[in-house]
Amino acid sequence: MSSTATSDGGRLARRAAAAVLAACAAWPALADGVTQCHAGEQPLFSCSTGKKTVSLCGAPASGTPQTLSYRFGVPGKVENEFVASPANHNRFHTNVISLAPRAAVGEVWFDHGDVRYLMSACMGGDCPNLAALTVLKKDRIVANMPCRNDDNLFGGFGPDLVEFGDAPKPKTPLLVIDDGYDNDADKIFVIPGTK
Repeated sequence: MSSTATSDGGRLARRAAAAVLAACAAWPALADGVTQCHAGEQPLFSCSTGKKTVSLCGAPASGTPQTLSYRFGVPGKVENEFVASPANHNRFHTNVISLAPRAAVGEVWFDHGDVRYLMSACMGGDCPNLAALTVLKKDRIVANMPCRNDDNLFGGFGPDLVEFGDAPKPKTPLLVIDDGYDNDADKIFVIPGTK
């Protein structure tokens, strides 16, 4: 994964992104969309990538998650699942990346061997799409699935999970800050007028 160096310019860009993120902090309600979450869980991120749905679900159904579950597959049939809980010591990771003066990307991911499953939400007026599921293997994007803008889009991260700003502020110990990676956010969300 691409390593990002912290610099004064990087700090300034993150502060500019914080203003964008604050303006985009309103949490969308999931209309009558489909998620992979079970009864007793809250969707913290969920969207359709076509025929399949990706969801990050937290239990209990409200408040600070004690369990986080990533699920991907056709509705009702999970093809890939990763669960983080205090008992199994699995954790999700998070970071926020500034892409442009008016765009920042919040990221949540987990690694399975040398494969990274990355959920990301672009926030700000310059975002080409709202959210995506990306699979990376050995520093290379092998699949990038933008979320569809439909009733299944829950295209941000729930306020009970993380607060993005200059740096992510996880609301649960199941999500740890990992700012050593940018996960090729500039290739996932290509902003017009940037390289």
